[in-house]
Amino acid sequence: MLNLHRNLNNSLAGIKAALSDKSFRGQLALGAVALPMIVFLGTATIGYKLSAIGTYVLLIATELLNTAIERLCDRVTNEHDQAIKEVKDMASAAVFVVLMLFLTQCAWILMGNP
Repeated sequence: MLNLHRNLNNSLAGIKAALSDKSFRGQLALGAVALPMIVFLGTATIGYKLSAIGTYVLLIATELLNTAIERLCDRVTNEHDQAIKEVKDMASAAVFVVLMLFLTQCAWILMGNP
């Protein structure tokens, strides 16, 4: 039980640290707008709505990993390094892929598809 409590504290500390990142806050704002819309305005089945909610959770998790990778890379060096740039770009691309999936699901639900 002690490990569970410590893990929870570490996770909450990580979320608190991520809140200083503009991109992470932007993803939270997107969810604050999009999730109520798909839940209350969309006419899709509960399965589609739950799928979109799950994708949003995946988006937040991916954004947390992206933020962590960016901070770690910035700690390694502040000078331009092509390999670090590529790592950061790949992490950003992962967020973009999940974001596009989420937005597609939202559009599908809000357009009245089952």
